Amino acid sequence: MEELKRNIEEKGKVLSDQVLKTDSFLNHSVDPVLMDHIGRDFAGHFRDAGITKVITIESGGIAPALATAMHLGVPMVFVKKARPVTMTAPLTATVHSFTKNRDYELCVEEGLIKAEDHVLFIDDFLANGDAFKGILTLLDQA
Repeated sequence: MEELKRNIEEKGKVLSDQVLKTDSFLNHSVDPVLMDHIGRDFAGHFRDAGITKVITIESGGIAPALATAMHLGVPMVFVKKARPVTMTAPLTATVHSFTKNRDYELCVEEGLIKAEDHVLFIDDFLANGDAFKGILTLLDQA
């Protein structure tokens, strides 16, 4: 994680005492080598936790979650912020986005997460925990 810390310090831009902009390597433009290293580190940390799925919310968490899932050898599920017409049986939760200052209805197709799954949630950055609370709501429904 020292590599992530270094990227944050060198490339991150502090916009306020509450917002760190990371679009040059994570949120808008993705550094694939960094994501691979992050995924390897997360996978190493959680290797013995019995993880069966990695879950994230579109879109900032997809790159590190996918890299982690690859290193763990498990599927990755990403939760959508809007219900597509192809989703027939959604599990849903409403959350507030700190960075966009609006509410989203998170949704994931029923059956993609099962009660017996051991889920690792990976997101891009923590603001106030609403995304995590939304994921917990979806996992409770599953």
